[in-house]
Amino acid sequence: MRFRTALAAAAIALSAACSGSSGSSGPSGGPPPAPLTVVEVVPADGATGVSPSAPVRVTFSEAVDPATVQGAIAVAGATGTVTVSGAVATFTPAVLLGDTTYAARVTAGVRSLAGGALAADHAWSFTTGANRAPVAVAGADQDVATGAAVALDGSGSVDPDGAGLEYAWTQVAGPDVTDGAGALHGPAPAFTAPAEVATLVFDLTVRDGQSESAPDRTVVTVLRNPAAALFVAPGGDDTAAGTRAAPLATLG
Repeated sequence: MRFRTALAAAAIALSAACSGSSGSSGPSGGPPPAPLTVVEVVPADGATGVSPSAPVRVTFSEAVDPATVQGAIAVAGATGTVTVSGAVATFTPAVLLGDTTYAARVTAGVRSLAGGALAADHAWSFTTGANRAPVAVAGADQDVATGAAVALDGSGSVDPDGAGLEYAWTQVAGPDVTDGAGALHGPAPAFTAPAEVATLVFDLTVRDGQSESAPDRTVVTVLRNPAAALFVAPGGDDTAAGTRAAPLATLG
């Protein structure tokens, strides 16, 4: 009798032990996934002098599920795109202003590929450095025929901080080719040259969302036949080709 009672008690204890171990296993029967943590943020918390074009990177303790990261990384007051590569998520802002403190946050709910979750929000802040003004480059002067299609070229314009640019070409001389607007817009606006000989002058300025460049000028000379034109200038040379770059001194 004592033997049967002891055997029954041992069976109950074994059943309880098996039941307890199954409750702590992971989805596949193994241990539960480790919680996800934030290992590093760039710019670091409290960083100053950060370039306004710098991306914001978050490194996690292991590779993350990209679907859970979208919308989970934010910089207050800024829009941007998020990309994921392994354990690193990168927020690339459309534009950040200079001399500005930004609050960044990764919200809880980001998960690793193994299923471990970030348990709580991770917040930090950084301050950008002084915004540097962009530089406008209006491109080379042009000689075109009457009625020809003309395209301006501001592709050489740059922003030292890497921000996107807005382009404004203000026409300051010549018959209007802006349909009364007074300016053309975009990095390479196009128009039709007047039907008569004329000189068109444009001043290009570019903006980076915070400051504006100094103007840069380009001149479009409208000629009946540019290929047959001869150019004369003080200091020219009568043995030169007579082009704009190599003008003559006199005309015979």
